[in-house]
Amino acid sequence: AKTTTLNTLDISSNALGASVAHEVGRVLRERSPRSATTSIKSLAFHNNPLFGSIGTQSIFQGLATDKGLIELGVSNCGVDDAAVQVLCAALATNTMIGSIEMQRNLITSHGAIELAKVLLKNRCLISLGLGQNRIEDEGTCALASAVEVNKHLEMLDLSETWTGDRGLIAMGVALANNSSLGIVRFCNNHVSDDGGTAFAALLNKNKTLQHCVLRGNSIYHSTVLRINKLLARNRTTKSEETPNKLRREVIKLHYQLYKLEEAKSQLLEQKEDRNRVEKSMEESEAAFAKAEAEHKVAQQDLLTRLQAAKSQTANYQQMLVTLTDDHKIAEQKHQVELAKAREAYDKEVELRKAAEAEKAELDAKVAEQDGMKAVRIDDLKKKIISSKDEKEKWMKQTVEYKLQVEEATKRLKELEGQAALKAAPKPKKPKADGKKAKSEKKAASDIADLLSTNTQSPPAAAA
Repeated sequence: AKTTTLNTLDISSNALGASVAHEVGRVLRERSPRSATTSIKSLAFHNNPLFGSIGTQSIFQGLATDKGLIELGVSNCGVDDAAVQVLCAALATNTMIGSIEMQRNLITSHGAIELAKVLLKNRCLISLGLGQNRIEDEGTCALASAVEVNKHLEMLDLSETWTGDRGLIAMGVALANNSSLGIVRFCNNHVSDDGGTAFAALLNKNKTLQHCVLRGNSIYHSTVLRINKLLARNRTTKSEETPNKLRREVIKLHYQLYKLEEAKSQLLEQKEDRNRVEKSMEESEAAFAKAEAEHKVAQQDLLTRLQAAKSQTANYQQMLVTLTDDHKIAEQKHQVELAKAREAYDKEVELRKAAEAEKAELDAKVAEQDGMKAVRIDDLKKKIISSKDEKEKWMKQTVEYKLQVEEATKRLKELEGQAALKAAPKPKKPKADGKKAKSEKKAASDIADLLSTNTQSPPAAAA
């Protein structure tokens, strides 16, 4: 288990027992974590029937984690369907094993069906030997279904597996769609000529199968020749693949040579470009040095400006604080003035409401006066008409009064003349003259009344 130089170990036909198989399985399990890819890669235990099902199961369990073993031979070692179950579980995780030989064992159709299920997904198994196991048509048909899907299996041994026409025809159907299987062994089975003829017809579509061993069956020689002819065709095609590959390689090399020359020219151009780039880099470095010096000067200038800006910012901040304080004071004053203004506004509103009430009252009075205006106008019109009548009457009286005044004035003058005459000393008259004097005084009084009456103005029309 510790060697790193031994690659192949063949201990076939030594009557080894199950204990040896258990030890081999243990070794495989212990070396698996170290992935010993340089140690043993091929193990052969053929013709050790004492291994039995239990011993081979131990070996198959070691394959589950082994990453170094590539070939395993356990022909005639007592492998049965139970051991095959363990092998299938190991193949589900093993990605290295490429060849398994299990001829002359106790595998039946059930074990073959389990192997077919594994082959549907397995990508590493290249060779599988199941000869001399009683697989029969059922197991062969299951393996044929797997071969139709599998693209990696290259050799399959089904010799002496009790397979008849149905199994061979199923394999022919699978080979019609398979492009990897190159060798199939089907000798010593129960295939008739009808099965061989059908297999030959199906094989006509296959282009990869090169060897198919059918001896020991009941197939006519002509049918075998037909199958061999098809296999020879496939071998010829396979042999021609190498020259064709060489031609393709030559063409590929010529193309690569052309691309190499093209790459050389591109390399020269790139060198020239590199020189230009280096020259440009030198110029750029000089320009960069100059720009860096200018940048330092500009940076110093910016630092100076920044310092000035910081100082100015400090002043602005101080001014902002002052303005903030002033704003707060002004806002307080504004709040006081606003309160006063609100109070004045409230008073103004109250006065306005009182004025509106007073106006409404005056409007009511005006409306009332407007209602009485028509009545007053009618009364005034009547008074004007009445005053006009009185004026006309007064005018007439005035004329009469003027005449009376003139007469009274004339009479007054006469009386004054008479009074003047009376003022002169005269002899005493008899008492009869006293009555005459009284009448004269009465006349003078009437004249005075008349004059006073004439001096009064006529009645006002509006009154």
